[in-house]
Amino acid sequence: MRILYISKFKYPDYQNDMIFHGLKSVFQKDVYESDHAAYMYKDFSNLQSLYGRGFTTYGKLDNSLSNVADDIKDKIRHKFFDKVIYGSIQRCEDYFEDVVTSYGKDDVIFIDGEDDNSILSKSLKHGRYFKRELSSTSTDVTPRIVKAVKDNKLSLSADNQTFGDTARGIPKKLFVEYRIGNRKARREVYEGETLEIAAPADEKLVIDKPHYTLVGNIFPINFCIPKALIVKKIPQKRQLYSNSIPGRGYIFDNEQDYYDDYRKSYFGLTHKKGGWDCCRHYEILMNGCIPYFPNLSDCPPLTMAKFPKDIILEANNMWGQDANPEEIKSSKEYIGLVDLLLEYTRNNLTTEAEVAYVLNPSIASCIK
Repeated sequence: MRILYISKFKYPDYQNDMIFHGLKSVFQKDVYESDHAAYMYKDFSNLQSLYGRGFTTYGKLDNSLSNVADDIKDKIRHKFFDKVIYGSIQRCEDYFEDVVTSYGKDDVIFIDGEDDNSILSKSLKHGRYFKRELSSTSTDVTPRIVKAVKDNKLSLSADNQTFGDTARGIPKKLFVEYRIGNRKARREVYEGETLEIAAPADEKLVIDKPHYTLVGNIFPINFCIPKALIVKKIPQKRQLYSNSIPGRGYIFDNEQDYYDDYRKSYFGLTHKKGGWDCCRHYEILMNGCIPYFPNLSDCPPLTMAKFPKDIILEANNMWGQDANPEEIKSSKEYIGLVDLLLEYTRNNLTTEAEVAYVLNPSIASCIK
């Protein structure tokens, strides 16, 4: 399978670069770059200048895998490529009209790793759209709908002012399941339209399941890490918390020293930054350490959809920030949770696993 990966690669962009790493790891030179991804390859000489000092994702690919496409417009028009992937659609729309004219929506993928929940709406009808900070595809609006029923009649506009805008730029629709007497029915209207339902005289209108939902092929996506970096067994622990404190700057110049700090720690502190997803969450996990993640329970279900939130919340609730290292040291529960998290990380949180998900519509449909 020949894949065209469209991205400027001017500077690091985690979601874009992680998916590119996974594609190159699986399909190698069958992945064609629209521009040279210099900082992704081993011969890049200035990793320390990159955001995050180039740790984890950068400078990992063999130089021989680079394959910059030529005559791109002509190849697109003749469908030389089997798939076209936009690695960061809000930052690079190169060849957009050529691509959507030549390819059907099953062969075009848009990746959006921005920190906010905005969407490039014009892309939705042309391919599958993967959004990192996706708050929800559907909102339960039962209280608002029930309140709007007057004298067994409902007349209500389907709009963001009424129901809230969970994803800017994405068209939405309102659907309502309801009963009138013993009869069940369902109605739906698109954003900007008015929903009107009226029960006949002497009958009651009962609202069952109203939702305000996104329209389009949109799916969650999350950060991921190279599989080769995941430790094979739980490292020996010597301290309760890692020395890396989010927001206090970089304290390690060397990537291995950074990893070793997590490996010898029971917990690594992390939290939401510009968006919920953050490379640090996965770096903690891949080094056999448990993220201590305050307010993780507030994370929307479809943001970091694959992240093992329940297991991490269990560990955080079990020991808390002031845990006794001696108690954890003798705890079979801690060892069991770390083993579980490492296995989950190997199977679900690697760049290769995320690429398999992005390329497989049936997997994407399950998560949607």
